[in-house]
Amino acid sequence: NKALSRQPDLICSNRSPHRRALRSDGSAGHHARPSTRTGSPRPFAGDTLVLVYRKSKVPEPPADWSAALELTTPFVFPASDPNSLFILAMYQSNGGVLRDQDGRPFLDAEIFSQVLEFLADAEERGVMPYWLAQYQGDGEIWDAFLENRVDLAVTWLSNTLAAAPEDTAYALLPATQGKDFTYASGWVWAMAARDRETRALSLELAQFLTEDTFCARWIELLGFLPVSSGMLAAWPESEARPVLQQAALSAHLLPTTDILTSLGIPVQQAAVSILKKQAEPQAAAQAAAGGLTGP
Repeated sequence: NKALSRQPDLICSNRSPHRRALRSDGSAGHHARPSTRTGSPRPFAGDTLVLVYRKSKVPEPPADWSAALELTTPFVFPASDPNSLFILAMYQSNGGVLRDQDGRPFLDAEIFSQVLEFLADAEERGVMPYWLAQYQGDGEIWDAFLENRVDLAVTWLSNTLAAAPEDTAYALLPATQGKDFTYASGWVWAMAARDRETRALSLELAQFLTEDTFCARWIELLGFLPVSSGMLAAWPESEARPVLQQAALSAHLLPTTDILTSLGIPVQQAAVSILKKQAEPQAAAQAAAGGLTGP
């Protein structure tokens, strides 16, 4: 059947291969105004790493990493995540770059050793205990939060908005030298139609589907983050809204697949070795930097 076999005219795609569509001008901010160009992907929903905590157990979330070391409850993240997203976010927030001058995956051993030194200090204080190595993904972290096994954790926003316990509050990841940093992912509508008439109709539909008021309502129900200030303004007032707005403005797109493939496992192994007191920070950083794997 020819009608059933034809290519779609409008495609819903997750971040890649349209990563740049989620940023308006190449800056750090996650909010982007959808393009009016016919062939440009139009972002409509976002997701970002946030800190969730139980207000009855954590009166004040840590604003920076120095404050994190003073916590009396564990700071929980998936230490065995094969993509090492949280550790890479710490590394980048400290000024670390992910590519060398030739564009190849890169890990600055000196900056990474500073991150590992922090982990060692946090483990020693009981803030980031060795048992964090049991967690491989943010879904496990969120389950532990729901089951009251942890009171403060790093997870993706989309895990939480649709089913957060009443006592849940949100915060940004701890800042480095006053600068906020987190990762973001998202969804876009991409035009695939080839002829001019069909592309025009696809664009009209995409414009309707990304209209601020319409989009904000169903994105809220799905548990995702708006990708424009207009969409966020159309959201109902809530205690979480100011924090989520700050998170969106400080978000950076996830590292590309080749970066995660090369850096993820070496960084994860280094972090776990520190939490388990199996290596010293400088040696572990050097080993990770020298052991990057190719795609």
